[in-house]
Amino acid sequence: MISIKKERIYAIKIVCIYAIIAKIFVYTSDYIIGHMFKSIDKFIMFNYIKCNICIVITCIGFYIVIDKYIRIIKNLKNEIEVNDEQYKFVINNTTGGLWCWDVEKNHILFPYKWKSILGYKDHEISNSEEDWFKLIHPDDYDYVFKKIYDYMDKKTDEFIIEYRMRKKDGTYIWVLDRGQGIWDENGRIIKFMGTYTDITEMKESQIELKQSEEKFKALFHNAGDAIALIQLDNNCINKYIEVNKSACERLGYTKEELLNMTPYDIRDDKSYNKYKEALMKLNELRRITYETIHVTKNGTKIPVEINWHLFDFDSKKVILSIARDITQRKEANDKLLKIIEENEELLEKTIHHDRIKTEFFCNMSHEFKTPLNVILGTIQLLNTYKNDDCIKIKPEKFNKYINMANQNCLRLLRLINNIMDITKLEYDSFEIKYRNYNIIYIIESITQSVVEFAKLNGIDIIFDTDLEEKIILCDADIIERIILNILSNSIKNTDKGGCIWVNIYNDNEGILITIKDDGIGIPKDKIETIFDRFTQVDGSLKRKHEGSGVGLSLVKSLVEKHNGHIWVTSEVGIGTQTFIRFPYNNCNNNYEIEEECSYNNNLVEKINIEFSDIYSL
Repeated sequence: MISIKKERIYAIKIVCIYAIIAKIFVYTSDYIIGHMFKSIDKFIMFNYIKCNICIVITCIGFYIVIDKYIRIIKNLKNEIEVNDEQYKFVINNTTGGLWCWDVEKNHILFPYKWKSILGYKDHEISNSEEDWFKLIHPDDYDYVFKKIYDYMDKKTDEFIIEYRMRKKDGTYIWVLDRGQGIWDENGRIIKFMGTYTDITEMKESQIELKQSEEKFKALFHNAGDAIALIQLDNNCINKYIEVNKSACERLGYTKEELLNMTPYDIRDDKSYNKYKEALMKLNELRRITYETIHVTKNGTKIPVEINWHLFDFDSKKVILSIARDITQRKEANDKLLKIIEENEELLEKTIHHDRIKTEFFCNMSHEFKTPLNVILGTIQLLNTYKNDDCIKIKPEKFNKYINMANQNCLRLLRLINNIMDITKLEYDSFEIKYRNYNIIYIIESITQSVVEFAKLNGIDIIFDTDLEEKIILCDADIIERIILNILSNSIKNTDKGGCIWVNIYNDNEGILITIKDDGIGIPKDKIETIFDRFTQVDGSLKRKHEGSGVGLSLVKSLVEKHNGHIWVTSEVGIGTQTFIRFPYNNCNNNYEIEEECSYNNNLVEKINIEFSDIYSL
């Protein structure tokens, strides 16, 4: 194609040559005519002819030039049409989206394939600016046109933008638009050409990646656990490369401080080996969980559970560390272990209590069965003597059988009374008849009454007191019962030839009564339980003396009903000493001091009942 600039230069040359020739022609013709023709008429005529010749020559010259340029323009037009068809073919058959914007004509050429990508047929979108502008997302409209006009005004060096275009179905796709402008010699853009690329999948991936990163950052920085990234160099733990907010708050350091520290800086002295072991396992397993201790800036120790995950990042090994505060879990575990221990202890106590109850019921069965068998055997024997006239029973033998039956009846009565009294005490319905009594006389009378019984077993009883008289408010029957029960136990557990000492002391805290024997004694592991209900030192059915195991429990309750206190010291093979302390209390003026004879009645019967399980009597 001939250059426009060259054509202009060529045209200027022709015009100049023509002007020179015309000037020479006019000057020469005027000179010849002026010398040849003197007549005015001939001069006018020749000037007229000269002008017509100039006009003809000029027209011929212009015709030649115009014709030449018409042929040039026609060739150019044909060439443009061919190029335009080729350009359209390229645009419409390209795999992407080539576009061409003729700025002067306000015409934009869209390729068919790009229209089909948007879901349109070729005729459904015209090649106008208006239709193109309608496809731009409303939120991107101002941004796109600012970028376009900035480039057209040469405020930016390149035109590369990303925005959304609407498809026919109303959805939008992301496009990458690259363009190149063509400017004329005046710096005015005449054409704007470029390409569309569908980057929807890439953009969605970027958006998903960005959302994922934002979620990760939110999770990282807002997690309740202390999360950190630790650099690993040559299989050695290096500094932290990132820490979250929880790590800073828990450890008491700023982020800048932690980023200049390593995990070794927040461990306690005992955790160094744990870190080394954990690191060895991490290199092998890539993921581990272990427990250790973190030390805060102020020295507080926090038990933590750490999860380490090893991964590669930028050709480097990095540890993702998640540290969870397990203080509450440790406390809960400790509480749970304590509860388990308490429950195990309670279970043992329950099992022990059930065993004691079982032994008690077994003993009770034995206690009821033995006297009943004796009574039944005695009755059957007496019936035999009665029905057989040939057999005569001696009075001594008859009395022996009667006494045996009577003793076992008393034993049953004692057992029933104890059970009833324990039940009443348990339900707080036991009645105590308080009166003003001389307690020294009560205890001495009881002791002296038992002396004869003890002698039958070869046992001596010695009584001694620091006081001759002390009036207190009490129930004489209960005091008798307490002393008789303890004396009964002492007699049963003291061998023949032994001794029992009953002493009364004037104690600063009250009246102290001690009953001491030199009997078999009580093992140390049994002393704490002898006052427990249903408990016996010897719970076997082959024990030396009978007993239900409720006596001492009842005694303790009766002593406590008088605001007293009872305890025992003992040593196996040496003997046992029982201590009873009754506090001093003033007499009740509403009651008179009871006569000594008023509470001495039926004492023998009470002794017989209380000592009914001592068969050697």
